[in-house]
Amino acid sequence: MNRFAFVAFLWVGLTVGFFQNIFGQSPYVFQEFKKGLVFYAAGDSVSDFFNYNGVTEEMIYQRRGERMALDDLDKIARVVLEGRVFVPFVDKFYEKTGSAELGPFVRYKYRLIEPGKPSGYGGESQTTASTSYSSLSDYKMLYELKLPKDYRIVEVKEYLFLVGGELQKVNGKKQLKKLFPDKYNQLLDFVKDQKVNFSDISDLNKLAEFIEKEQ
Repeated sequence: MNRFAFVAFLWVGLTVGFFQNIFGQSPYVFQEFKKGLVFYAAGDSVSDFFNYNGVTEEMIYQRRGERMALDDLDKIARVVLEGRVFVPFVDKFYEKTGSAELGPFVRYKYRLIEPGKPSGYGGESQTTASTSYSSLSDYKMLYELKLPKDYRIVEVKEYLFLVGGELQKVNGKKQLKKLFPDKYNQLLDFVKDQKVNFSDISDLNKLAEFIEKEQ
C-alpha cells in the first residue's frame, strides 16, 4: 500500500470511527426518510419525504434539508409510506395494519433514556421519558436520524382496536371482555384455539378479522 493510499485509508477509518462514537440509536421508525404521500380529507394529496419519530410521536417531513412536523392533523386522512399506512387520531399518528376496519393499529411510543447521572452509591441513575427532553441542548437534535451516543431508545409499541370510533388498547383477555362483552365467549375460544399472542401483530390481525366476521 503506497503512502497516499495508507493516509486515505486511515482518514476514512478515523472518520467512520468518529461518527460511530458520536451517534447512537435512532428515534425513527424507518432507518431513513421515505418518499410518501399525504392524503387530505378534502381529497388532495402531497408528495414528500417522511419518517415517523417515535420519541416525539410526530410525522416528520424533510424538505430542502429542513425537518418539520406535520400539523393540522384534523385535515389529514392518512400518510402512506412504502405501502404502510399511518392515520391521525387526536394529536398522534398510528399505523393501520391488516385488512380489518378494526385494526389493529400500532402506536409507536419510544422512550428516551438520558445519559446516566452520578448517584450517592457510586452508580448512576437514568431517567426515562417520552416527553421530557430538557437535557438536550437543542430540541431539533431529536429530529436527527441518530441521537448522541449517550442517549438510548427503548422501542415501545401499543396495539389498539378501533371500537365505537375510538382507539382502545388490546393487550389481553380482560380488554376483549370489556370491548366485546356479547362476543367474549366466542373470542375466548378463538384465542385459546389459535394461541393468540397479544404482543404479536400477525395474531392480532387474525383476531380482528375473526371479530369482524362474527359481527
